[in-house]
Amino acid sequence: MINQRTSSDRPSQLARYVAPRLGRTLGQSQLVEAGPTALIVAMDAEGPIWGTQNARDRHVRELRELLRQEVAAQGGSLTDGELEILVQLHTWGEHKYELANFADEELETAITRVLRASPATEHADTNWASRLRSDIAYVRERKLDISVVFDRIQQQVSKVDLAESLVPVLLAKLEHDDTVSHAHPPVLDLVYNVVSLVNRFSGGGFALETPVAPSATDLP
Repeated sequence: MINQRTSSDRPSQLARYVAPRLGRTLGQSQLVEAGPTALIVAMDAEGPIWGTQNARDRHVRELRELLRQEVAAQGGSLTDGELEILVQLHTWGEHKYELANFADEELETAITRVLRASPATEHADTNWASRLRSDIAYVRERKLDISVVFDRIQQQVSKVDLAESLVPVLLAKLEHDDTVSHAHPPVLDLVYNVVSLVNRFSGGGFALETPVAPSATDLP
């Protein structure tokens, strides 16, 4: 896992790095060394690269083209279906990660926990505690970033610390996802997809769909 740290960039070099490395041929099948690696980008739908559907589609196509070029340089080829599996993008819809995957009450509890554990919190000013829920609702209504809440309550909150504080909530959502009344946040779709890919790629003997063209020595 790589923390991209910004939505103003795309992992082009990482795409080249994870491109399949061709191994030996078995009959007309082109095997892949050590099994393939899928590049899955999980990103807020914001900024010039990921902010619109057209921009997302264009940049994903360009990332897939990098993989196609790397495999072509080895004498192989990738189908569009393989590229769709090997390079994927997940966004959370109209909201950023925190607001898309957690309810206001869950965010209020987690933010409060982080603030009370931080020595940088202004404990003498209790106004932030009384207005925290309404500020979260304000940000949700306007589809803003969760950092706007921190600005409004005038407190320093690490988004990394907040994410760690929300992990138990996320695990509980995963454990109870089969309950009819339980909320299904979009991050769970990402988790299920990753598990499915790991299972698919862990069996060994993975081969590309395009058969290997017979060499001159194989011709009658």
